[in-house]
Amino acid sequence: MTTLPQDQEHEAGTYEDLRSLTNRLVWTVNLQVQRVREVFATAPPASFALRPVSDAEFLVISLYRFLAAARQIDRLTGGSLAQPIAEFDAALPNLRAARNVVAHIDEYLTGDGRDRSVTVGQLVAHLFDDERLDFAGFELDLRAALSATENVFAAIRENPPTSLTKAVARAQRQPP
Repeated sequence: MTTLPQDQEHEAGTYEDLRSLTNRLVWTVNLQVQRVREVFATAPPASFALRPVSDAEFLVISLYRFLAAARQIDRLTGGSLAQPIAEFDAALPNLRAARNVVAHIDEYLTGDGRDRSVTVGQLVAHLFDDERLDFAGFELDLRAALSATENVFAAIRENPPTSLTKAVARAQRQPP
């Protein structure tokens, strides 16, 4: 079975959207880690006392969105990202649980969240130091988050789908 050129172009467009999204999310993860770390570098004004909690939530969501997009790219590239994604999962084993707390806060606030280890009164972020964050009882290593994200993104850049390389070659053969 052969793939039609329009299917290849659609796949190439999907890949480019996902690659662009992951590029933006790598930047966002870096920004959020930097903002969380700033709490230890400077004493924020009283009006920003809740900023680290919001930054932690944004970090969790950004990491989760990045992983979801990377998994979609992995499907387009025939599994070329399986190893870096597995390493990402191993580096951040509590990411899904932390994301579930953010996404389903209404359930966790009433004690009805799926993960019974998370209790009311535990739903905020706590910083252990400038490299470790506790979010709703789940520890996230900031250094591991950065490294894992950057490794997966490097693999994304190095492994474009075959349809993309074919679409580029086709475009280069067509006269302007």
